[in-house]
Amino acid sequence: MRFRPKSQSLWVYQNAAIQLAFRVLSIAQGREWISKPSEDNSQVRAVIKAAGVLGDPHAVNWLISKMQDPTLAGLAGELFTGITGIDLEEYNLLSDEAEQPHPDIFDDETDTTALLDPKVYMPAWA
Repeated sequence: MRFRPKSQSLWVYQNAAIQLAFRVLSIAQGREWISKPSEDNSQVRAVIKAAGVLGDPHAVNWLISKMQDPTLAGLAGELFTGITGIDLEEYNLLSDEAEQPHPDIFDDETDTTALLDPKVYMPAWA
C-alpha cells in the first residue's frame, strides 16, 4: 500500500483520504493498513498522520521517537496531543527553540515548530 501520491498536486486528496479512512477503521484494521507504509521512510509523514487520526495509543511511543526529528516534530507532537490529550506547552514539554505548532497540520508538509526535548518527556511516558 502506498500513501504518498505521485503528484504534489494530489496532497489535498491524500490528507482527506487519511482523515476519512482512519476515522472509520477499527484499530486492528488501521494498524494493518499502516504497517507496510511505515517501513518506507518516504511515507513517514503520511504514516504519522494516519496513526494520529486512528488514535491508536500503541502509536504513542513511536510518535515520541518521531518528535526527536526536527522535520517531523510539529506533526508528531500535534498528533501525540490528539491521542493523549497532553498539552505539550502547558506541561513545558517543548524544547526551548520550539514555537507554536502550525494551526493546520494537514496543510503544511514542512512544519518543524513543535520540536520536543526527549530528555524531558520520554522517561515519563515509557
